[in-house]
Amino acid sequence: MNTLRGVPTLGARPAAGPNPGRAETREVLSGAVFDLLVVGGGILGTSVAWHAAQSGLRVAMVDAGDFAGATSSASSKLVHGGLRYLQTGAVKLVAENHHERRVLARDVAPHLVNPLTFHLPVYKGGPHGAAKLGAGVFAYSALSAFGDGVGRLISPAKAAAANPALRTEGLKAVAVYGDHQMNDSRVAVMTVRAAAHCGAVVLNHAEVTGLRFTHGRVTGAEVRDRLDGTEFGVDARLVLNATGPWVDHLRRMEYAGAAPSVRLSKGAHLVLRRKAPWQAALATPVDKYRITFALPWEDHLLLGTTDEAYEGDPAEVAVTDADIRQILDEAAFSVRDEHLDRDLITYAFTGLRVLPGGAGGVESAKRETVVTEGRGGMLSVAGGKWTTYRHIGRTVLRKLARLPGVSATGITEDAVPVSELVRRVPLPGVANPDAVTHRLLVEREPGVPLDPPTARHLATHYGVLAFDIARLVHEDPSLGERIHPDAPALLAGVPPPAGGGPPGGGPRPAPAAGGGGGAARGGLPPPGAPPPAGGGPPARSVRAAPVPRPSHRRPSRKAAPKGVRGLRSGHGHAVGWGRTVMRRQPVRSACSASAGRRHWVIELEGVPELVDPVMVAAFEGWNDAGDAASAAVAHLEREWKGEVFAALDAEDYYDFQVNRPQVWLEGGARRITWPTTRLSVVRLGETDGRGRARDLVLVRGIEPSMRWRSFCNEILGFAHELGVEMVVVLGALLGDTPHTRPVPVTGTTSDPDLARTLDLEESRYEGPTGIVGVLQEACAHVGVPAVSLWAAVPHYVSQPPNPKATLALLNRLEDLLDVRIPLGELAEDARAWQLGVDQLAAEDSEVAEYVQSLEEARDTADLPEATGEAIAKEFERYLRRRDGHTAGGGTASESGSYLRDTSGDLGGRGRPSKSSDEGSDGGEGPERPDAGEGPGDGDA
Repeated sequence: MNTLRGVPTLGARPAAGPNPGRAETREVLSGAVFDLLVVGGGILGTSVAWHAAQSGLRVAMVDAGDFAGATSSASSKLVHGGLRYLQTGAVKLVAENHHERRVLARDVAPHLVNPLTFHLPVYKGGPHGAAKLGAGVFAYSALSAFGDGVGRLISPAKAAAANPALRTEGLKAVAVYGDHQMNDSRVAVMTVRAAAHCGAVVLNHAEVTGLRFTHGRVTGAEVRDRLDGTEFGVDARLVLNATGPWVDHLRRMEYAGAAPSVRLSKGAHLVLRRKAPWQAALATPVDKYRITFALPWEDHLLLGTTDEAYEGDPAEVAVTDADIRQILDEAAFSVRDEHLDRDLITYAFTGLRVLPGGAGGVESAKRETVVTEGRGGMLSVAGGKWTTYRHIGRTVLRKLARLPGVSATGITEDAVPVSELVRRVPLPGVANPDAVTHRLLVEREPGVPLDPPTARHLATHYGVLAFDIARLVHEDPSLGERIHPDAPALLAGVPPPAGGGPPGGGPRPAPAAGGGGGAARGGLPPPGAPPPAGGGPPARSVRAAPVPRPSHRRPSRKAAPKGVRGLRSGHGHAVGWGRTVMRRQPVRSACSASAGRRHWVIELEGVPELVDPVMVAAFEGWNDAGDAASAAVAHLEREWKGEVFAALDAEDYYDFQVNRPQVWLEGGARRITWPTTRLSVVRLGETDGRGRARDLVLVRGIEPSMRWRSFCNEILGFAHELGVEMVVVLGALLGDTPHTRPVPVTGTTSDPDLARTLDLEESRYEGPTGIVGVLQEACAHVGVPAVSLWAAVPHYVSQPPNPKATLALLNRLEDLLDVRIPLGELAEDARAWQLGVDQLAAEDSEVAEYVQSLEEARDTADLPEATGEAIAKEFERYLRRRDGHTAGGGTASESGSYLRDTSGDLGGRGRPSKSSDEGSDGGEGPERPDAGEGPGDGDA
């Protein structure tokens, strides 16, 4: 039905003051049209709501349960840089995570985020050696500018003195490094409160039962108050689905046939009473890929986590006996048995990681944010990472502004751009916990039961808002009683029925053992914890006065390469592949021959961060004699297991009467494969001469039939978004060369400086050209270094395949990029090909005579080159292969890897933005919604 009305203002602060009741909040929600409705009050949705409200948008947010009542409060309670990601060469990612961690601990929430020392034990026969882990933790601490000390190795005796529970049998050494621990549920609740202070209207225990539509677009939601059954509607110009494990449920409300976009992984944790002091956390490698944690957590011991596929109802996820056995068994690798007795278990909790769909186990799935746009214009966002949650919120807000049709509604025209928002906005209650604890104790009123553990608990859960809790206790001493005798949480922290609540703004008290409002999703409930959502005292809704909307337009523009200018909203369409969303925006042409025309640039979400990436491209057709060039890129994809992340729209560039689609059968059903060009990413394990990893973006397809300038613009749009530093185009042409001699490969470029630097020929060619020539000219026009490698294929054996020419191109590419390319069976195929041609030539005297003449001419021309430099290059290649160095294939040397994590380092994250809207101090990090960290070592 059509529901979108005019846009009345929200008015002044509700009559009930800063803490309206649920009825008044429902009235506000149903009586206005919002710019943005966020469905889901986990940390991802809350962060978006907070930043959207800061920008001046009218924001509403509803959640079916408690705010952060699911996975957002069921994490491993860590804010960290990601030690495991060093193994994949994601150095920049780790440094950026460290930056965000420091901002949270120093500026945004120092009362909720605290430093924590980690011990990483190295046992005899373990998956990692002491030298490797020692180097890893040193590098890790260096990337944080040694803000948490210097990563180092210590003796087993010294580690056991800090942690008496440490198992020392077979212990060879212990690596030490620093990270941070947080109270996840309190950070989430304070972010909700911050959003409300900026004008967002928020309501929990408000379940979305349906969506509202206007002319086919989602323009709101039907909502039911789960506490009293009241039904009402919320109108909004844009709806964001941030429901976490329920993301596909809401997507099916938008379109019943929506295919699953995510899969779920269960992460369980146990909380035990501790029998000895814990001065450091334990991070123990279980195997090459997984780490189990034993963390001191509010005077208890937190163990976890698991990582297993979950396919049931997210609301019914629970800790099973098998989970408990697994966690205790894995903890026993480094923790003495007497500290792991089942009788010590206080409670258990579990949450669901939201992972991209795909093949393989969940433990190897990339931890990245999944972004999809539905048929009705609803954007669905799931996944993400606690450490970078502020940056994710800002990034999603940027993406919302770029959605097709958003600018037409005027939502963002008057909003302050994300780049101009105040940085490092502190959460409510920000304070030094030590100072708050001191004041609570020295200023307490006579007779108020406020002991040191309770004062410390209040300071680390509420910050300066703890004084408001103390005042409640002073006014009513009965509120000073503990919820549970074994935990310092007070009754004053439990909100009363709807319409009032403590100034701390928390929808739950901190359960026993300091669960911090974790509200365990299933499993063993913490003693003294309130009933599940809907069964206990309702959490109040919160709303503050709206922020006045600026009257001036301040559009945000993202920096683009020279010649790729004029990014503006248009009616581009989104193409979804797996977890990648590609958004096509019209821009001015990158080709000089089409100046002023509007073409397309691609914007990516969920593509991995790349290091010094080089784009390698080849196209079937006129520039691909013997299929040598396209076969070379196909070989790279196959050997390095390249992951396809995008495909160009066949309708735009191919004449299907020239390049016809192919029909094939799959399980009895007919399928059609359309001619196209696909892009994939490979991450290389080998380093170049500067000691840095170098990744590749592979482009393979068919030479387009039309719109070559638009085609090149689209390729360059990908190159810009991924931060490509150089483009290498492979080609093969027919030539007067004998098949019996090495295939000549010529490297050319139109850049004189590049020609001198890389020892290439400066291109002087004039005449007809193919897509390779057009793409190289487009690269030169926008300032992207470009190189072409051309193989000469004998014209008398031009039919494909020509593995010898393919091998020659790959060898030249090795020299150019200084990497080792795994050849597989290609060398043997090349030898077999030459023997076959030899036999054919021997059977035809005219061909044999012609080949001999070519050999004589070639030998004369090549004789001067058979000297020092050519021999040195060949010997260098031989040594590189003999030493076994790899680039994504083969066996990597131990020095090139620290802690292997098959889940990947960023999983589908984008290249750090070159936009000027990020400050020189690192600001909010790169423009990527998931920040690429794995929940296994920080989230549920």
